[in-house]
Amino acid sequence: MHFHDLHSTTAKMNGGRKKITLTAKVCLAAALTLAPMAALAQTETPMTFAPGADNANEFAKRVVIDHLVPRIYAVGVITEDSADRLRAYAHQRRLSHAKIVLDSPGGSLIGGLRLGMAIRDLEFDTEVGTEAWNEDNHAASICASACAYAFAGGVSRYYGLNSRIGVHQFAGSGAGSLRAGQEVSALVVNYLHDMGVDTTAFAVASRATPDDMTWLDEPAALQLGLANNGTLPTIAEIKISEGAPYLRLEQTRREVTGRALLMCGTKGYLLGVGVVTDAETTTSRAKEVTRAYIEIDHRPFGVMTGPGSIQPSGDVIWVTRGVTKAEIQRLVGARDLDVWTENGGPMRWGAGIDLTKVQPQVASFVANCMPTGSL
Repeated sequence: MHFHDLHSTTAKMNGGRKKITLTAKVCLAAALTLAPMAALAQTETPMTFAPGADNANEFAKRVVIDHLVPRIYAVGVITEDSADRLRAYAHQRRLSHAKIVLDSPGGSLIGGLRLGMAIRDLEFDTEVGTEAWNEDNHAASICASACAYAFAGGVSRYYGLNSRIGVHQFAGSGAGSLRAGQEVSALVVNYLHDMGVDTTAFAVASRATPDDMTWLDEPAALQLGLANNGTLPTIAEIKISEGAPYLRLEQTRREVTGRALLMCGTKGYLLGVGVVTDAETTTSRAKEVTRAYIEIDHRPFGVMTGPGSIQPSGDVIWVTRGVTKAEIQRLVGARDLDVWTENGGPMRWGAGIDLTKVQPQVASFVANCMPTGSL
């Protein structure tokens, strides 16, 4: 049976996003800023956007690190029109995807939020880094204050080598600044949530005064979800196909996307786990497969050999198996779900899905899918 992922009635359970807007009322609170620390802001030059130099170092970054994704170096102080200038830059160069490499001491809070939303709307990635970095020159770079919120706009968010991310309180001035501060605080918390960042990050930022800075190392930034280094959260959705519900799981990592579909019927469960690629790769890989299987918490099941061990469909190579009651019990509460294909050589090829944060959704679907004891 070929396992097709049908786009139909959907109930999102995790990972859904809503479009964020800055209301005119809140925009009046632009006096509340995340100004660069004096010690860091050696220049007040507004942020500029530029491609990397045409040299061997930049070529290696684009090919080896970014897989031909263009880099845009964003350097300087963030202003309220930084987002507009980025959009114009991307439109002029017809960029469908890019990585924004940030090196900024901060600037306007509203500008930082707007820039982050523009980056997310464009579906660009972010990194903290500098063009000067190479194997011999690990030039330090920072993304501090308002820049941290712009950084959060990236789909994939990379904590670059020899870089630092800093957060602190915003500062207000003028009549009504307390009320405006409350409005902006709510705006920032909602923004972080919708960008997939733990809202605890706002509390962490509040620990440092506007004249100080809390520097987040890579483990802290990853724990807060501010950085993800190319691994996006797993999305869990319930969909409907021909009147029957199925659970759809998907996780995108830097190098590959894994997708799983769990469907129940009158005779039992059917599980398909696939590697999302493109039609050309699907066709070429399918011709080479000699063995394929699924792993739950790194324990294989459904091992089959020969061409029939996979079910290629469009841009996905599926490994689809009927699932016993024992395997379903293993799946509920599992941390990892992987799919692997082999071609007779020393290397295997596949994709993995982290189930840690969607365990409740998996357990709920299984519990409600069929009456107890029907397997």
